[in-house]
Amino acid sequence: MPLAWSAVDAEGSSGRRTALLDEPGEVRREEGFEDMGREFSILSAIQGVYPRAPRPIVFCEDESLIGARFYLMERVRGVVLRGDASAPGLTPDLLRAASTALVDNLAELHGVDLARTGLASTGKPQGYVGRQVAGWTERYARARTDEIPQIEAVAARLAAHLPPESGAALLSRISDPAPTGVCLLPGPLQHVSG
Repeated sequence: MPLAWSAVDAEGSSGRRTALLDEPGEVRREEGFEDMGREFSILSAIQGVYPRAPRPIVFCEDESLIGARFYLMERVRGVVLRGDASAPGLTPDLLRAASTALVDNLAELHGVDLARTGLASTGKPQGYVGRQVAGWTERYARARTDEIPQIEAVAARLAAHLPPESGAALLSRISDPAPTGVCLLPGPLQHVSG
C-alpha cells in the first residue's frame, strides 16, 4: 500500500504555495514501521547540508485535527517514477541517466557530515550491521517454508564475518523506491530529488 501523501494548497503571507501532507497510511500504522516525528526532524536537520531534501514546514502530533499525526513539507515538482516508468519521453538513455543520478544522490546523502546536521547522536550506529544480519536471519527463519541449507550457510558466514565498525551515515529508504517513487525534477529529467 502506498504511503499517504496529499497535495494541499495554502494561502500565506508569501502567496499561494503547495505543500505535501504526510500522514500514516495503513502500512505506517504497523508498530515501529516509521516515526513521522523522527522523519520530520531529520528533514529539518539536513536543510542547508543536503540541498535536494524537501523543506519540512510543520509537524503536528495532535491526532484530533485529521485523525492522525501528520507533517507538511515543501512540494518538489517533477516526474515521479513508480515501477513501470511509463511517463512520456522516458527513453532508455534518460532512464540510464536517471538511475546514475539516483545512485549519485544516494551517495551524496550517505556522505553528509552528521556533525554538521546535529544528527551524530541520532539512532544506534554501533552494531548496525550485526543487527541487520541478525534481523534478516530471524525474519527468514520465521517465514521459512522449505529447508535451504545454502541460506543458513550464508547467514552463518555473514554473522561470523561482520565488517569492522566504520562510523555512522545517513541512510535513505529510497533505496527501495517502489513504495514512494523517485522524483525526476523538471528541466533535465535526470536530476533526482532526495
